[in-house]
Formats: sequence, structure tokens, C-alpha cells
Amino acid sequence: MKSTRFDLLIRNARIVDGAGNPWFHGDLGVRRGRIAAVGRLNGLSATHEIDARGRVLCPGFIDIHTHSDLPLIIEPGAESKVRQGVTTEVIGLCGISAAPLVGEAVDQMRTRLNTYSPPPALDWATMAEYLKRLERQGLGLNCVPLVGHGALRASAMGMRSGAPTPAEMDAMKKLLRQAMSEGAWGMSTGLIYPPGCYSDTEELIELARQVAALGGLYFTHARGDDPGEDSGIHEAIRISREARVPSHVAHLHGVVRHADLISQARRDGLDVTFDQYPYTAGSGPMKTLIPAWAHDGGSVALVVRLKDADTLARIRAEMAPTLQDAKTAIGRRAWQDIVVCNVITQANKAFEGKTLAAIAEARSLTPFDALVALLIEEKAEARMIVFGQSEDGVRAVMKHPAYMVGSDGSALCATGPLSAGKPHPRNYGTFPRVLARYVRELKHLRLEEAIRQMTSAAASRLRLPGRGLLRPGMAADLVLFDPDQIADTATYEDPHRYPVGIAYVLVNGQIALAEGERLAVRPGRVLRSTDRRDSVKA
Repeated sequence: MKSTRFDLLIRNARIVDGAGNPWFHGDLGVRRGRIAAVGRLNGLSATHEIDARGRVLCPGFIDIHTHSDLPLIIEPGAESKVRQGVTTEVIGLCGISAAPLVGEAVDQMRTRLNTYSPPPALDWATMAEYLKRLERQGLGLNCVPLVGHGALRASAMGMRSGAPTPAEMDAMKKLLRQAMSEGAWGMSTGLIYPPGCYSDTEELIELARQVAALGGLYFTHARGDDPGEDSGIHEAIRISREARVPSHVAHLHGVVRHADLISQARRDGLDVTFDQYPYTAGSGPMKTLIPAWAHDGGSVALVVRLKDADTLARIRAEMAPTLQDAKTAIGRRAWQDIVVCNVITQANKAFEGKTLAAIAEARSLTPFDALVALLIEEKAEARMIVFGQSEDGVRAVMKHPAYMVGSDGSALCATGPLSAGKPHPRNYGTFPRVLARYVRELKHLRLEEAIRQMTSAAASRLRLPGRGLLRPGMAADLVLFDPDQIADTATYEDPHRYPVGIAYVLVNGQIALAEGERLAVRPGRVLRSTDRRDSVKA
């Protein structure tokens, strides 16, 4: 009897290797969770074979910018990501990680958990405990953890504004070193969110030097977050230069000028990259529309201020230049471009998917007063989608050599507790959208280049060994799709819809999606920076 050579043999594929090379026809064999051979494998056998004729085989997609830290606790299968072909997610972005939790950070985490129904138990405090929690329940995909600066700051000094004392800075450094020793690959910042928005550049440089000393990476949601402002990008570049740390800038929002600044930084010898999602609308907490000083002390303190007539008058006066009428822009955005996408109270569910302008009209309020009322009623936990980015800019930025695809979304599910609201369609459609719209329809990107941006570019940025390429010895994270059929189907009006055209997804050599059907398996791993077992094996 002929002996079996492979656990799985994928034959007759159009192979795109992830490096940007031209595709070629060939076969791929998998053994013990890794790619064993790539090429013409005629005459060899396997326990299981797949005929890939007419389909593209490529590495599993690496989502370099996600917020799945808590969704993976609630629904570990990561449905909306695996069905897109995502096999690895980076979590802990924008300063918002699930750990560490000390002092006020514990209360902040309980507030976040209570936005889910039912809320999951909070049974971790350290990065090590959180990552073990993920492993105990199993994962549908791989996770690369970062530690959030917001979590560090909240743990060391609460949600107050101002500079840390020397003792508080020492506490942040200690927590940072501990998290990285427990597997975090670096630190992220969210400099439009409290408490990160209260930090100055010197604080960030000092912490980033700790990251650099430990061989880590610095990821940042830059300060300002406004297409008309450059200061946040300049600050990110300065931190990279002075801390001598490799840096990555989140969601560039199609701002070509910001991409040009990163190009100049790279010409100057700085290791700076960035990501962007393929949409012209972003999403985030609605409370960020309110001036940063009003958030001092956290969401509870913000709601108290919004209820105080004198403080509310101050907020209104500060925002007055952009609040002249319902059609006037707020923070360079129009009221009718701000859509409520998630609320926590049943009373306001009817407003999900409605603009602030429409909600104001329905409630016979000005848009500003409608905003304030929603924030109070939702305990400042309402979320929004904001339109207004440039499609031309999105396309231009995609051509940048330092660009990679990041969803800025979460692993959601079309059923159960993660199906609430009308979240951004990027949670379900980011990666298929690039391949459908920007490769097949617009022919804006070569197929091979788009896949490089989704795979090896992210793996290289992360210094993630053993993933992102179709090479013998690499982890068998694989996607097999029909290039003529792949498409995102999620819309702003109906976002909980899975993509089409993806036939198979393998995570660590195990089939997670077969002919479009999700299998009840959780083959993912936590990929710790301290774990070198993930290196390439011959």
C-alpha cells in the first residue's frame, strides 16, 4: 500500500505566495500543521485532497489592526474574521488592551464588559492571565497581543488628566515590562481617547524607549485624528526617532499628505509603516466628539459634566464655532455624516443606523442637544460611524509601499450577542472588499500586491516568524478563494453579512471553513513574543 505523504494536499491551485511574486499553477502539501511542500506534487498522496482548479491559494490574511480583545472572550470562533480569510489578528490596538488591570482600570473594564449582554466574567488582571483565558476556551484564529498605553495609564494613575508623577511613571514602566515579558509584542497608544489623550510626547517617548529596549514595536492611533492636521503624524515620527523604536501608524484615513510624511521619515532611516481600511467612513465612540478635558476621570465623570448646566454651557461654547445649525460640520464633519451604530439601552435601539441630524429632528432637538442626550442616556457608551473620507485618497494610499490592510474592526458574529447594532461593515468585509473592489473591479491593485499587503507585509512588520508566506516550514494558515466571485456583502444598512467566494480557510493546518461552511473547530493560537516555537520549521 502506498504510504501517505501529506495530511492534506491542495492540487491545481493558482498560487499567490504572499511575497508579491507573480502567481503560478501548482500544488501545496500540509503535514502536522505546516506547509510541507509547494510545487508540482504529482504522484504524492494525502489523507485528504482538495481540487483547487480555478481558485487562488494564498497565505491566511493577517489583520494588523483589530479590537477583538473582548469579542474573542464572548465568541471565540471569530466568525466574521475567519469567514473573510483572516487567520491572525493583532489585538490591543489604540491603547485599549484587555490587560493589565489595576485600580481604576478594573472599573473601566467592568464598564466595557457590561455593554455586552450577558456580560462575561472578569477573571483576569495580568496579560498572562488574559492570554491564558483565551487559550482555555480556544480560538478560531491566531492572536498577536499588544499592551495598551491606556490600560497602563489607567492602572497606574486612573483616568485623570495631567502628567504622571515619578512613582506613577515607574508603575507604568513596570507594568509595561511585565506585559511584554508575558507575551505582548509592543505597546499601542490611542491619543484621542482618555486617558491616552492626556499624555504628552515626553511621556510617550519614555515609555517607547522601554519598548525598544525589549525589542518591541510602537503602534499608535495618532493624536488629532483629523485629516486637516499633521501634528499627530509628526509626533508619531518624533517618538520613533527619539525612542529608536519601529513604529506603525493606525488607519491613515486616505490622507495622502500623511503618507508623504511617512515616506520622508523612511527616507530619513526611520522604520515607520501604517495601515488603512478600504472604506470612506470610520467608526468609534461617540463621546470623542466632546472636548478631551470633559472626559477627565472617565465616562462616569463625563456624564456628570454633561448633566451640569454650567459645564454643559462651557462645552457648548467651546464647540459653538461648528454648531451654528443642523447642517454645520462638527470637527470638520457634518451632523448628517455622523451615524449612531450601537447603543446599550433598548429605548434607543430605534436610533441605530440613524444620523444625528435625523435623530435631532425626530426628538425636536438641536443636533448638539441630541448628541448630549444620547451620551447621557447611554452612559457615554454609544458608538458612531462617521463619513467623509476621500475615496481618491483611500486609493492613493493603497499604492504606498509601507501600507498594509487593517480592518480597525472586531471579530463579530451574525448571531448571538455580537450581532447587536449596526456596526461598521469593515468587521465583516474588509479583506474580500480589497480583492473584489480594488483588484477585480477597479484594477487598482495587482492581485499579488494586494495579497502581499494582507499577508507578508504584516508578518514582516510584526517580525512574526513562520507566517505570511507559502514556503515549506511555514505555518499552514491558508485561504482558497474564487477570484471571480469573492466579494464583501456587508453594508452600512445591513452589516452582519458574511462575504462570498471564499471556499476554504485553514488555521495552523486545520480546516476551519470548507466550501464556505464554517466548521466547529478552534485551531487558533496565542502567538506570544516570548514563544519562539512559531519559527520556520524545515
